Amino acid sequence: MKKIKVYFSGSVVNALQIEQIVNIFPKDNFEFYLPHNFTKSNVPHSKYSKEIFDKCLKFMEKSDLGLINLDCFGKDSSWECGWYHAHNKPLIGYVSSSLSFLKDWMIKGGLDGILVDNEIFFDIIRTDPIIKHRRENILKLDRKKITDQISLIIKNDKKQ
Repeated sequence: MKKIKVYFSGSVVNALQIEQIVNIFPKDNFEFYLPHNFTKSNVPHSKYSKEIFDKCLKFMEKSDLGLINLDCFGKDSSWECGWYHAHNKPLIGYVSSSLSFLKDWMIKGGLDGILVDNEIFFDIIRTDPIIKHRRENILKLDRKKITDQISLIIKNDKKQ
C-alpha cells in the first residue's frame, strides 16, 4: 500500500499539539507535510516570505488529502480549506478539545469528514445542520483503525 500524503493545516504556533496528533497515525501508512517544520516560530506571520506560501502550495498539490486541526485554526487554514474544496481533494477535520469551529459555516461545509477524539463532542457534531449531510464520515477516532477510517472517508468522498 502506498503512503497517504497528508497536508496538515493548523496554527503553526500549536506545533506541539500538531505533532501529538501526527503521532497517532502509523508512519508506515502516512506521510505528513507540516508547515511548522519550515516556518520559524520567532518570525511574525506578516514577515513570512513568498517562498513559504509557495512551499505550502507545493505540498498541498502533492498531498492526497488535507487534515485540519479544528481545535486551533485561523485565516490561513481557512484559505487552505477552501483550496482543498476547490481542487476536489478530501478535507478531514480533527477535533479533540474545542467546538468553536461549529460557528464557521464555510469551514463546516467544506469538510469531507471529521475524526472526533472526544466522546462528548461526537453526538453534538453529528447533529450540526451543515455537517450532518456527511454523517457517515463523522467518526470516533480509533487509533488502531485510523488508516481504515481515513480510507473510508476518501472512498465515501469519491462517491459524492
